[in-house]
Amino acid sequence: MTLGKKHKLLNSEKFQGVWRPCDHRWGTSCLDIYEYGDHGEPYFVRSLKFKRLKDAEAHFEEKYNGKL
Repeated sequence: MTLGKKHKLLNSEKFQGVWRPCDHRWGTSCLDIYEYGDHGEPYFVRSLKFKRLKDAEAHFEEKYNGKL
């Protein structure tokens, strides 16, 4: 997956998160969640909105980093 300069990739054993920052300071950024399939390919699960990267990282760590 090719990411832009400000995008950030979050990984766990079963999930991958892609942080997509908004172009505007006042906008809401997104964290796209992908789950790895049986053959290791990621497929889209959901997109969540966050104002800050720290909040998105904390959510990913709590919900998707080996907890499910």
